[in-house]
Amino acid sequence: MLTIQILTKNKQKTIRSTLESISSLGSTIIIGDLGSSDDTLNICKEFNAQIISLKNLDRSAARNKLIDSRSMNLWMQPWEI
Repeated sequence: MLTIQILTKNKQKTIRSTLESISSLGSTIIIGDLGSSDDTLNICKEFNAQIISLKNLDRSAARNKLIDSRSMNLWMQPWEI
């Protein structure tokens, strides 16, 4: 099983194209939100992504929190396609 993790904060301009590019993979998508205040999370919900609030963590601790040891993990940036 492949799990795709994306750390994001206020990336509404790019997150949709990222999620569209991976939606056909049938993978679990986990969004680690670092405190978005724009429409980023609503867009992620459209793609049935699991959203985890990590706003009190630094990026390194946030990545460690998202690792799923039961699957293969793929990290993406919220602007990658």
